[in-house]
Amino acid sequence: MKILIIGAGVAGPVIALALKRCGHEPIIVDKFNPTSFVSEGEGVDFGHIGGGFSLLHSSLRFLNDLDLLEETRAVAFNRSEKFSFLRMDGSVIYEWDATDRKGPENLKYTAQILRSKLHTIVMRRVAKENIRVFVNKTVDTVDLSNPNQVVAHFKDGTTIAADLLIGSDGMHSQVRRLTFGTDLKAKFDGMIGYIGVSTYDKADNWDKPVCFLTAAKIKKRLVVVRVSETEMFWEITEYGGSERENGDDWRSTASDVLPGEVSRLAELVQSWGAPQGVVNIIARSTRLTPLIIYDAPTLKSFTKGRVALIGDAAHGMPPHLGQGLTMAYEDAAVLSESLANFPNDHIRAFEIYNKLRVPQAHAMSDRTHSFGEQNFPQTTVARVFGEVSLKGMAVVFNWLNLITVLGGHYKEDVKKAIAGGKLRISQTEQFRNMFSSPSMFSQNQTPHTDNIDDGDDDVATITRAWINERSAPDILPFEGAAIARLREMLEVQGDNVDALHDQFDAESAATNDLHFVRSVYLLEMERVKFVIQSYLRARLFKIEQKTMAILKSVEYRSRLSADELAYAERFNDIVNQSYQKAFLSDSLPISMQKLDDPITVGTPDLNQAVFAKVKEDTGDLLLPK
Repeated sequence: MKILIIGAGVAGPVIALALKRCGHEPIIVDKFNPTSFVSEGEGVDFGHIGGGFSLLHSSLRFLNDLDLLEETRAVAFNRSEKFSFLRMDGSVIYEWDATDRKGPENLKYTAQILRSKLHTIVMRRVAKENIRVFVNKTVDTVDLSNPNQVVAHFKDGTTIAADLLIGSDGMHSQVRRLTFGTDLKAKFDGMIGYIGVSTYDKADNWDKPVCFLTAAKIKKRLVVVRVSETEMFWEITEYGGSERENGDDWRSTASDVLPGEVSRLAELVQSWGAPQGVVNIIARSTRLTPLIIYDAPTLKSFTKGRVALIGDAAHGMPPHLGQGLTMAYEDAAVLSESLANFPNDHIRAFEIYNKLRVPQAHAMSDRTHSFGEQNFPQTTVARVFGEVSLKGMAVVFNWLNLITVLGGHYKEDVKKAIAGGKLRISQTEQFRNMFSSPSMFSQNQTPHTDNIDDGDDDVATITRAWINERSAPDILPFEGAAIARLREMLEVQGDNVDALHDQFDAESAATNDLHFVRSVYLLEMERVKFVIQSYLRARLFKIEQKTMAILKSVEYRSRLSADELAYAERFNDIVNQSYQKAFLSDSLPISMQKLDDPITVGTPDLNQAVFAKVKEDTGDLLLPK
């Protein structure tokens, strides 16, 4: 098939290479041409742009299958045994084991590399494979009216017709907006900062190759990564900034103002309490680029008609865990492998792609946002508990060597998805079920997913429903879907905690830590149960207080769950029988023995005062009388 790929960033070129190997005809189009197209096998060199990447094992596996791993390793840093999460002063909160203890030697360690170097390697291979690349072309419209092809119209007046179109055009994807909805724009996340490249100097005495430093109280974050034997990459971000720019184009600071800006940033980081070694790294920077953090809309499907999205175009998220490139490469690997298995059936290939990647991406997005919240708690108590939670996660993560299963094995996953069997991804999901559920340490439980119904934080939903139920004079609609999901989550969580208990080894040094982790998550389960029980008790109180009014109203009956309605009817029967035996049948005339008299029944007082929380400024509002 002829496959048009919009976007020559991190994911577009690699999926082009994979598709070429499958016998397809990929064509790459990009709106930028930072330098020039170099023939004679040199490819498109995008120069010194962007920052750095950390390649996890799933990405390395994909590069190995494309025969690019050896060349990548040659210019990357390949000795990162741990990912370190530190306080801003350099003290260790916890560390993740980043090695694959059971895999092949060439995949044992992760790789850290500059974006420009990785991009150059891939684009040179694209040129060597004679894959056509067109630059300075911006897509204007995407025509899906013909069921047998997709046509892209560009602003320069040209068109390209293809069998499929893959949108790999980043966070601000034009393909996403043109195909999936014009309202699906990336939103400013509230974080701004800088990324820079510096030289490595052993005298800095900074021996942690991948580290995340956080000043939780002032909401500052610093990432320092060694990306080669001689180079360092760093990233500074802070909350509370304004959206200075909007776009995917990288703009480096001009060389004439670079020294002054670098000195200013080094002094700023020093004022945050960062270690002197980190300050020195920033002060030696040779490249500086402004950074604006965005969050892409959440999609229920990454495909529509003959169009598929990959990478940030499909699921862009803040870089709290630094997994953007890994997720993009996993997308490219799964989609290309699906199209290899179904070279003439894009519908089936897209079905497999969505089946594997949509839940994976949503889970990673949830974990990324949860991790960001835990890094910036609002109180000292929450900060302490947040660190305890993350330490517990690290204990299990390292003990089970979960760094190796986070991305799965794409070829095995595709085969099992085609056969309808149990996917290896379920191992990942088991880990996510334990650590991605609503957290007791989260400061902001407002759902961040705008376009997926069941992606909401169900604990927050039931908490709000409980508050509303306590405040409203009449009974409100039952939140059945959220309750069902929470009960299922508790059941799965219980199984996971039991499984963790079964794996305890009395002689293991990690057992005490695992006991502690288990107790923390048992406590979290009790919190969820408390919220559910409180919500249900508030509703039962209303049912018992206004039983007859509820049963006599079609509207109120529709607001009850099946169990609540049965309870109300049974409760009403018991009250009737009790009153009849106690005094009605003996003390009152027959005409006054009925309990359904309007005076007796009563109705909720809808005129009583209630409290309302305004979430956004809507201007002056006149309430109806």
